[in-house]
Amino acid sequence: KKPAGAVKYRSQRKIKGGSWKKLADTQKLYYIDKTAQKGKEYTYIVRCISADGKTSVSSYYEKGVTVKAK
Repeated sequence: KKPAGAVKYRSQRKIKGGSWKKLADTQKLYYIDKTAQKGKEYTYIVRCISADGKTSVSSYYEKGVTVKAK
């Protein structure tokens, strides 16, 4: 269920020691990162955002989820 005011989902990622990079804004409940390099570890977060794309309308797991690209 979408939080009130959420229109899009923003996918972001970073590598260890790096900063967050916006990957995409989408209305889908998933995003496939086709730019990830095999064998590298990435940390991902997804934020619910407003129509203007400037406002996060919900809380999110700030530490993100870390995975190794296959």
